Amino acid sequence: MKYEKKRDILSIENVDFSFGNKNVLSAINLHFKKSEIVGIFGRNGSGKTTLLNGLAGQLFPKTGSINTSGIKVTLLPDFFFLWGKLRVREIINFFYLS
Repeated sequence: MKYEKKRDILSIENVDFSFGNKNVLSAINLHFKKSEIVGIFGRNGSGKTTLLNGLAGQLFPKTGSINTSGIKVTLLPDFFFLWGKLRVREIINFFYLS
């Protein structure tokens, strides 16, 4: 079987995010392949939500580029009143289809 290099389905190239004069994230480079499971960890205020908002198109980087290959990136809220009553697939469908 021939090895096939998987192409990036999400890529972040040399991205900087700033709020006013405050640089929040600097020179971020990340590449995600199909079927990868990725976690983003960090201290409070380290830029995790800023990065995710950039992937979702809710924030635009000061420099660099974000390529989602046409994939819709959606952020789910931290708290939602139906979490205990819905399965993960139902939650995803609720937000994706609405």
